[in-house]
Amino acid sequence: MKTLYQLFTLGAAALVAGCSSYPAYRPQTAPEKIEFRHDSLEVYPEDVRKDPAKFAGIRVAWAGIIQQSDVAECNGDMFCIHTVFQHHYFDFQENGGMSGPRYSVSRRGEGLFKTEWVVRKINSNATPDQVQKYAAPGKLAIVYGVPTGVDENGEIQLRYRYLRLVDQDDYTLYNFDYGRLGQPVVYMK
Repeated sequence: MKTLYQLFTLGAAALVAGCSSYPAYRPQTAPEKIEFRHDSLEVYPEDVRKDPAKFAGIRVAWAGIIQQSDVAECNGDMFCIHTVFQHHYFDFQENGGMSGPRYSVSRRGEGLFKTEWVVRKINSNATPDQVQKYAAPGKLAIVYGVPTGVDENGEIQLRYRYLRLVDQDDYTLYNFDYGRLGQPVVYMK
């Protein structure tokens, strides 16, 4: 009887696991894995705007679509990139096994934020124009950083810790409409 119960329990667990909607987000590099483990997914831009001092020093992970990037060479073998992002809610799920884009990002979000980040030159002949295309408007970024202030326009400045870019064909704004984690999700298709 014990064996039958164990088989039933294992079968039920497999069924429940198989019914989960989407796999969790998977960081792609060792540095991103470290940031993902230590950064808050539940602190949002409006929280920071309301009380910047409360969130100073708190590590956050935000999804944003690049609005503008300004690139300059710095330190000889690096490029410094000042980027403005439009925040979008992101459930940190992947569209595993589905055809089409890998990530479904909400159309909604909580305004603009910005950071200055760096990339190392892989090729000594690399130009700012090439980096400008790499950090082009329309790309999605998962930005890991620490809020350092809010400017007069309400844009939040993040001190950069790590940034992952996602090409436009690997995300969509047209599958789901949702807000903060835990709020209702509306399927749009």
